[in-house]
Amino acid sequence: MNKSVKAVLPATEIDMGGFPVKQALPKQQFAQLDPFLLVHHGHGKYSNRRPAKQQGIGPHPHRGFSPVTFVIEGAVHHRDSRGNSQVAKQGEVQWMNAGAGIIHSERPSEEIADARDKGDLSENAEYHAAKEEQSLLETKIAKLKNVVASARIIDESQLDVSKILIHSIIKIKNTTNGMEFSYTLVADSESDIKNGKLSVNSPIGKGLLGKELGDVVEIKVPNGIMSFEVTAVSR
Repeated sequence: MNKSVKAVLPATEIDMGGFPVKQALPKQQFAQLDPFLLVHHGHGKYSNRRPAKQQGIGPHPHRGFSPVTFVIEGAVHHRDSRGNSQVAKQGEVQWMNAGAGIIHSERPSEEIADARDKGDLSENAEYHAAKEEQSLLETKIAKLKNVVASARIIDESQLDVSKILIHSIIKIKNTTNGMEFSYTLVADSESDIKNGKLSVNSPIGKGLLGKELGDVVEIKVPNGIMSFEVTAVSR
């Protein structure tokens, strides 16, 4: 199929906390494009006047967002409030899912910056790096405090374990294609879908709460309506 280019719109340069990026999307000219699609091209250059840990984009939040980073040249050092630290180098791709919320920073790689700086060791470099680490740790501490403050003791002997509750171990079957899934329903802070831990606040988690063995439930998900049969419930 032959396709033609109708228009070429230049990216708009914007400032993200002192770091220049070119924003290709969103643009007002594309009225019917997905409003959640964001395309940025970072083209900042290292400065030999400041340490790498003082450059790039400092700690900032994401929630319900999946940033994908393609490194065309150089390297990017990613750190976040969950303790992850990773350097994506030229030609590599980094994909981060920030579902329930995360704070992260994107800085130049220290190794590359050190090579370029040629020994420019500002006496305050360690201080600024420590301040950034402190900011990330304080975010983690605040989240843990919220978890502890909202926690309550549950006497499982008083629960109707025939119903699906938080910490129930369940098996469900997609009534359309017959595929089966096993999950443990957990709080948002424990959610880990790769390891079978499903948040009770997810669309499927909410739809299953209170259901029993043999129940068939229709659940609204981003792709439409899905129907599941509960095939096992335990704790």
